[in-house]
Formats: sequence, structure tokens, C-alpha cells
Amino acid sequence: MKKYIGITGIMLALLLQGCGSTRPTWEQNPIQQRNDEPTKSYELGREYKVAVGDAIVSAEKGNFITYYEPLSEDVEIWDGDTFNDFDDEYPLADRKWFPKYKFKGADGDYILVSQAFEDGEVGIIVYDNGSIPQNPVIKANSDGSSKRYPIESKLGSNQLFRKITVPLSETHMFKFELIYTGKTKNTISVVYREYVDSFAKSSFFQNLTYDLDESSDIKFKTIEIRVLNSTNSELIFKVLKDGDLNWVP
Repeated sequence: MKKYIGITGIMLALLLQGCGSTRPTWEQNPIQQRNDEPTKSYELGREYKVAVGDAIVSAEKGNFITYYEPLSEDVEIWDGDTFNDFDDEYPLADRKWFPKYKFKGADGDYILVSQAFEDGEVGIIVYDNGSIPQNPVIKANSDGSSKRYPIESKLGSNQLFRKITVPLSETHMFKFELIYTGKTKNTISVVYREYVDSFAKSSFFQNLTYDLDESSDIKFKTIEIRVLNSTNSELIFKVLKDGDLNWVP
């Protein structure tokens, strides 16, 4: 099922590369890890809905790694083999499927690549939330083109992965969140929480209230949010501006 490449194979691969062989076209669009700017939970101008207890907005800054974990190991993904088949043969892959490349196409956001999965010449197109489009498996051809194949999911939905983001270390980390905590008459309550180095416990918090009779736009530092609708159980809003979060350390 898999081929292990010895020294002869490596030398042959290098020779072919020198003769003008091509790599998968998606390798032209690698995802760059950026740690100098906050990673935001929102996009400006986009409408969102959250329940009480959920974060209205949040952002993190530091050294993180994002990967996707299969929701089921029994789904067949390539040539009759399942996630479990690939991960069993390469236990160091540890069920981690990394979004190494940005997918430039009509559907999907990333191409997931696992150490266990066909030496990076076959990938899985996935949306940011872990769901998959039609024909999500993409295979590179020797001429630089690619072809897509289906996955017969047994999950009853197109949600194939869970997205996981974890810090690489617990130093030089920062995270904040504004959490919706409810509404009394026409005043909404929000809690600001701030985490430094460890995300297990907030290092600072602040209770905030906003009177919507005064304005439907609420502000915190450089963040300006327009409240579109609010009840004691949910909030509908969009972020108008955030000043690039220039106050985040």
C-alpha cells in the first residue's frame, strides 16, 4: 500500500527533479505561519450570532499550531483505505492533518496533508470549520495537473474533521475575549477576559454594560461593534472596525 524510499529511491528522485519533474501545484500556495499579528475570531463587516456565554470576539497572539483531527477513523479516504489504516502505519502522524497549503479554487479553504498520507502528493480539501466540499481528495499528476476524487463519508454529513489550535509554548502568549452574558431591559452585559502565557485561567477580567437606548454601537478599546439584534439568550452583531488591535501586546 505504501512504498518506503531507500537511498537509491532518493537519488532517483533528486535526478528526476533535476530533469524538470514537477511537484504538486498546490505547493505554490504554502500557508505562512504569522506570529507578529493577532489571530482574530471575526472578519470586519460580517454578521455573526452568539449565545449567552459565547465569545462575541476574541483574538490570540503568540506561537500556535493548527491541525485537523478526523471525527471518525473508519471513513475511507483513498483507494479503500481509511484514516485508521494510514495512521496505524505511521503512528508518529498521531491523527494530525495539517493545513499546509491554501486551496485556490471554487470551493474549500485549505489542503490538508498528513505525514501518513501518500507522501504529500495526495491531499484533502477542507473548509476552515472542518467540513469538506464535493470531491475533496486531490491528487497531483506528473505533468503538474491534478484530479479530484470523492470521499464516501459514513458520518451522515460533510463534517469530516474538527479544527484544533494549540499553543506551541506557554510563554509570550496573549489572548482576549469579549463574552456575551445577557440582557436586562435594553442594556446588554459583556465580560472582557484577558489571558497571558497560560490560557487555563484569565489573568484579568472586567464587567461591562452597554445601554442600547443610547447607541446600538458598542465600543471596547479600538473595537467597535454594531448590535443588530439582542435578547437575553443571543446576540446578533457585526464588527465595524478594530484599529488592527494595535493595543494587543
